[in-house]
Amino acid sequence: MFNWFENTGMEAAYLLCLVGGLAYAAISGILHAFGVGHGDGADVSGGHDVGGGEVSADSSVHFSPLSPVTITMFITSFGAGGIVSMHVLKIQGIGSLGVATLSGFVISALTFVIFYNMFKMTQGSSTPSVTELVGMEAEVITGIPADGLGEIAYVVRGTRLTGPARAQDGKPHTPHSTVIIAHVTGNTYYVKGA
Repeated sequence: MFNWFENTGMEAAYLLCLVGGLAYAAISGILHAFGVGHGDGADVSGGHDVGGGEVSADSSVHFSPLSPVTITMFITSFGAGGIVSMHVLKIQGIGSLGVATLSGFVISALTFVIFYNMFKMTQGSSTPSVTELVGMEAEVITGIPADGLGEIAYVVRGTRLTGPARAQDGKPHTPHSTVIIAHVTGNTYYVKGA
């Protein structure tokens, strides 16, 4: 009789994980489709804002194994694995817990690898590295005062990007003048006359 309660409790926990994970994924997908909530656990950054996205000096991608996507996949796969082990494989008790845990880790690890590679491919092809920007010509689109902030635009890999800029030498730069990107600190471009 005790075994029946143990198996029923485990089955309920597996079902809760499966349904909860699927519900979270569905709600997240719907909210994302309507532009509500941002944050997929991916930081394709590292420090420098470049036209709305961030890059590091080595253009590295940072996608956490503990992102909401991988955690949701673990929970959902854990539940599915437990139910399959109990009803299809006829494994009960602690054995089904092992199957559920293994399936959770395997599916979440595969999800992590797929998303990591997907972000790496898309980020690496569209976002320039800081070292690629230094020495590049840019156009001043909002005048840069002597000790103030303006805005520049530059084209890299066929894409026009913009960013806040300061004069490296303290000299003002007028709109539509050409400057050279000297260095990038934070999300600010320091420029000098061309």
